[in-house]
Amino acid sequence: MKKIAGKTFMTREEAGLPPLTAEEIEETKRLAREGRAHQPVAPSNPSPSGDDPGDKFRDDMKGTEFDPDWPPRPDRRDEEGTA
Repeated sequence: MKKIAGKTFMTREEAGLPPLTAEEIEETKRLAREGRAHQPVAPSNPSPSGDDPGDKFRDDMKGTEFDPDWPPRPDRRDEEGTA
């Protein structure tokens, strides 16, 4: 069992669950393939404005005590004086 950033990670056996059977693994892989087949393809180029509004939603450690850039330091401020 591992604890990282307040989250606990463990194997099925550590959680007291039996290992998956070969049939369960194949069914899971099949469902994943079907799900990916219906997903739209993301654009390969970044947004024209250069900023990514979704960035804060991809990193759940951003702005927490586990974020290496938090709190903002004065030497990392931009021209307007904001972090």
